[in-house]
Amino acid sequence: MLNFDCADMMAERTLPLPTPFRETVDFLRESLAIEDEWREPSVREIFAYNEFYRASEPTVALLTAFVQATTGQEIGLLRLRKGMNVCIGSYLPPRGGPAILERLQSLLERGRMLSPYELYVEYEQLHPFCDGNGRSGRLLYHWRKREMPLGFLRDFHYASLRSRNPK
Repeated sequence: MLNFDCADMMAERTLPLPTPFRETVDFLRESLAIEDEWREPSVREIFAYNEFYRASEPTVALLTAFVQATTGQEIGLLRLRKGMNVCIGSYLPPRGGPAILERLQSLLERGRMLSPYELYVEYEQLHPFCDGNGRSGRLLYHWRKREMPLGFLRDFHYASLRSRNPK
């Protein structure tokens, strides 16, 4: 993957900037750091992020392009075949197979009806890719959050507390 120099990129204006450039880079740095990748985001990752973030609706193709950019997998492995199962700690997501694509498409179609938190949780529980689910889940969360009204964080905070302490 290519590294970049922010000053050169800005001077050449080679990047679409639907979000402030600094916000894009900061988001990708943080997302990489969560995965213990301590490096600058590549140009490819920045472009894939921006393509997804500026989309009016998320698509499987845009999500796959982002996963490919961030994992280096040219085929962005959706778990489409039986036997493509993963295990995350003690959590077992649904088994791989054609239903994964159907469930992912359904989730993305319902994305605007869900809170960022609900979208993120359902996506991570589905775990549609062999790799890159955390990064792409954070991107989905960030995409959905961009349209939330003021007060969203307060509501999210208290909803999170309620879900941890049901009555």
